[in-house]
Amino acid sequence: GDALYIPDMTEYGGTLNNAITQAVSRDTSYAATYWPWVKMLDPGTGKQVWLPASTVVPGVYAFNDKVAAPWFAPAGINRGGLNTVSYAKFKLTQSQKDNLYEANINPLATLSGEGVVVFGQKTLQKEASALDRVNVRRLVIALKNFIGQLADQIVFEQNTIATRQSFVSKVTPYLERVQQIYIQPTRTAEFISLDFILMPTGAEFPS
Repeated sequence: GDALYIPDMTEYGGTLNNAITQAVSRDTSYAATYWPWVKMLDPGTGKQVWLPASTVVPGVYAFNDKVAAPWFAPAGINRGGLNTVSYAKFKLTQSQKDNLYEANINPLATLSGEGVVVFGQKTLQKEASALDRVNVRRLVIALKNFIGQLADQIVFEQNTIATRQSFVSKVTPYLERVQQIYIQPTRTAEFISLDFILMPTGAEFPS
């Protein structure tokens, strides 16, 4: 319960359907999976090699935590870019990305002008709740770790007002950084719908 596991659903030759079939049998908020495989330069040999998503996604998490915090979504152009990746094994269509996301698989999408980008942040939890998102699960892990360490320092101390106030004074500054998410997890904008209405020539718009 103190980490998030990133498993791979397929071998190198696996298909989208193979990945979906494997993901369906998993159900946990302590894991998140990504697809497809990617190609990147092996610094040891100087050659391009194929690698599963699990080898590059932890770098995205690290970058996300460096520029933001664990409770931000490690996805999208700003924090989910895979700059060391040459290209993904499959250039996913919108329909394929949708199918993957419905199966709790986070697509590695190829975006024009941006390269390969992590385009999802679902955990493998099947039940719809705040914990079916990576940023919320990582928030809870971070809180449990921080508060747990502080709690260890006061176990067996006298249960007095001074002891409780000391604990609260140490916890409060940390919680204040995430209090909005801690009270009610902030969902990220993962779907943006735009409607275009074509008006006839000469139509007038109300002021």
